[in-house]
Amino acid sequence: MLLKLKTLSIVSLLMMIGALYLVKLKYDKLGVLENGQEVTVTIVDIPVKCGEGSRSSKSHFRFRYLGKTYRKNFNGMHCEITDGDKIVLKTDNEQSVFLFTDETKELTLDIAAFIGLALMFAFCAFYNERRKDKTEIVTKSTLQKKKKT
Repeated sequence: MLLKLKTLSIVSLLMMIGALYLVKLKYDKLGVLENGQEVTVTIVDIPVKCGEGSRSSKSHFRFRYLGKTYRKNFNGMHCEITDGDKIVLKTDNEQSVFLFTDETKELTLDIAAFIGLALMFAFCAFYNERRKDKTEIVTKSTLQKKKKT
């Protein structure tokens, strides 16, 4: 079955799988926000400019928790944080993901966008498979004309 798929359909299906994987990652972060534990961290370093940042200088701040230093992206939020402040973040049991307590809206919008992308890629794959190949139609009509003559 996979050998009969057109190349564009295969690419669309792979992109759909990638979008669904990103949905799973974001959904896991949403689970951390709902079921994670609240921890108090100490800010160690903040960027000079608060905001989205650029490609070369991302707007990350560094914080310390249980003797380890971690980095977190501002995402253009919480510009009021200064060095030495103590803030509350949510984390999972492994302390591998740290999230602001008000990041729910951003995560749900990301999930909706990735689901929309996955549906778009699925539609492209389905449409490409259902579309008749014009080269086959031309070939069949020319063959019928040749048989008549």
